[in-house]
Amino acid sequence: MLALDAGGTDFRKLLVLARALIVDLARTSQRRILLAPCCAAGMTRDEGLLMALVGGAGLDVHGVLTDDSSCPVAMTTAHALGEELERIATRNRWRR
Repeated sequence: MLALDAGGTDFRKLLVLARALIVDLARTSQRRILLAPCCAAGMTRDEGLLMALVGGAGLDVHGVLTDDSSCPVAMTTAHALGEELERIATRNRWRR
């Protein structure tokens, strides 16, 4: 519900970009990407790497997530999601 409130009418765009990133990584990764259940108190190493990738990390993080699989589409999707989250944070005055 918080994401819906924060994203407003752009919530669907966030959801589509997040799903596209997961699909892109799942299609190209040479290893399993581990995600914790929604009720878990913490996050997995892979979830932390995903957050770093969305935050603008480069090919080094992408390489760890995919065992150096080549997928520029996933990088593009991750950066698009990061830019959209940044735009929403700025609009909601969460950035100083």
